[in-house]
Amino acid sequence: MLDMLRDHSNNHHNEKLELIVIVLLIVGVCVALLELAGLLGWAFSPLPLLLPESAP
Repeated sequence: MLDMLRDHSNNHHNEKLELIVIVLLIVGVCVALLELAGLLGWAFSPLPLLLPESAP
């Protein structure tokens, strides 16, 4: 019975670690895509979205 509980605990821990690895991989891919976009000149500036032009 204790072995079964230990296995369940280890499996839960492994699932959390797998989720963390997946999230880190997604973040890494997003950062790489942004760097590639910057190298290719596709980068956009979020500044106009934050500071709209004032009306004359």
